[in-house]
Amino acid sequence: MAKSVTPFLDAMRTAVSIKKTETILPIVRKTVYITPLVVGDDLSLRTALISPVGYDRELIKLLVSHLEIKDQPGPININELSKNISNIDKLSMIWALLKSTYENFAENEEVTCECGHKMTINIDVSELLHEDTYTIWDKVDKEDNIIPFNQYVYPIQIVKDDIIYTFQTKLPSMMDNNNLLNLVPIDQIQYNLENIKSLFDQTLNLGLLTKSIKIESKTKSFEPVTTDNLNEILLSLKQFIPKSIGSEFLKKYEEHFDKYVPKFYKTFKCLKCEKENKHFVDLENSLFRKSLLD
Repeated sequence: MAKSVTPFLDAMRTAVSIKKTETILPIVRKTVYITPLVVGDDLSLRTALISPVGYDRELIKLLVSHLEIKDQPGPININELSKNISNIDKLSMIWALLKSTYENFAENEEVTCECGHKMTINIDVSELLHEDTYTIWDKVDKEDNIIPFNQYVYPIQIVKDDIIYTFQTKLPSMMDNNNLLNLVPIDQIQYNLENIKSLFDQTLNLGLLTKSIKIESKTKSFEPVTTDNLNEILLSLKQFIPKSIGSEFLKKYEEHFDKYVPKFYKTFKCLKCEKENKHFVDLENSLFRKSLLD
């Protein structure tokens, strides 16, 4: 229970908590509550926008400040949370933050039907959630106990000519995401945002998903070597590992992990052909734009 300040401020705190939104974190299998953004959050987010690294850190701090974890009273340690909450779970918290703060997610959003017809729709945040939005983490050990996501490793082995590449892959945590941002020059991140509409290019994305890389020769032309050093992994991906290997890696990774990525979308009927469509949205980029423009 928060310490009483004054009757007025106590009432204000109660008013904010009434509007909190419940959501699930599908990877860590927890229920949480998120309270709305307040006026003071606007300045901290806008100030952090000068640096994507700063923005990501500020976003984590912001989520923690508005977060209540069911059946887990007491203060939340931001470093422990960042290590033990997946980047996928962060998306669920962003949805709840948007839901508790904004009535509308987007107005006059341009969408395109499969037939090619373009039209505009309005989107409420609540309309983005569906029965198939979340898939609960279900990886178990030999005793049928749930394996925490940050202890789960999925090996991907790819053979090209004489070389065997073995990638130990993972679901990244919020801390993994921020640590990677720390290694990337701001001008590169800005270039990525402007040209591929994403913070990370393929090299960085593969680095985020990789725990370690082992290379070995079928003909024993060199001794097997392994690295779990993120800088070495990124340099290897950028300069030495063939693009075809990267593409095959992503295909196998997505086949194994993509079912856990939340699907936030609005269904709409085309005004021309009347076909039902799904318009998928990127919640993190949407919050970024709202912080910048609202």
